[in-house]
Amino acid sequence: MPNQSHLQVFVLSCIKKGPQLGEEIRASMEKVGTKLSLASFYQLMRRIEQAKYVKGKYIAQTIDGHGKRKRGYSITAAGKKALEQTLSFYRQLN
Repeated sequence: MPNQSHLQVFVLSCIKKGPQLGEEIRASMEKVGTKLSLASFYQLMRRIEQAKYVKGKYIAQTIDGHGKRKRGYSITAAGKKALEQTLSFYRQLN
């Protein structure tokens, strides 16, 4: 039985092909009907990061002359392994 929640699996699936900003991941979640508050979203990301499935870092950007920091995420080797194990488990159910 997988240890990851459906939201964790969704996040890992979003970033398996390459790093994404938190806002991009949230937008992908909203497209499939899952809307989380910013606090809930970043709590979710913190749990995934603490599990060593993703690596987060701040990315500095300048927008209209103002500096902003956005949080970007990339999947780790442990995250790829956890995702594959979870997807394999669900494939076996079919």
